[in-house]
Amino acid sequence: SGKSHLAKEALGDRAEQGVVLSADDYFYTDDGVYDWSLDKLQPAHDWNQRRARDAIAARRSPIVIDNTNLQAWEARPYVEAALAAKYRVEIREPQTPWARDPAELARRNAHGVDERACAAMLERWQQYTVEDCLTAERPPKPAAAADDDGSSGGGGAATATASDGAGDTQSQSQQ
Repeated sequence: SGKSHLAKEALGDRAEQGVVLSADDYFYTDDGVYDWSLDKLQPAHDWNQRRARDAIAARRSPIVIDNTNLQAWEARPYVEAALAAKYRVEIREPQTPWARDPAELARRNAHGVDERACAAMLERWQQYTVEDCLTAERPPKPAAAADDDGSSGGGGAATATASDGAGDTQSQSQQ
């Protein structure tokens, strides 16, 4: 969808002061191989949320969250932490012509997410605002496993940017 490109763009010329954080980083082995696993998905998100809180505590800015946050509840921990620290938060979404095309998303993503999984993620995707994140609740888990592989390679991600109030920003990606 172009979310990682958008995340780097949001960082702009502030790379030394800011940081891009992605739960995907958790899945890279020491030799740089991407090894995604569903059973590691929640630990990856917990780890990335800790990194975001640490970056906020260190007053890094901008802080860009490059995750596939398909729904507002997935972005909520980042938004709440940023706002509690008086950061300004922006939700950004890629505007590529192929951001809602599962076949093209499958072809272009860096993690090998297939077309079926990209289509499933697009089915779950919702547009949301910062305000939506503050009240969003995680829906109950369905009895059967979802088709969504949970990776951040497909879909149509958005990026949220949070700022320390001095014009800096933290970004949050939304698929």
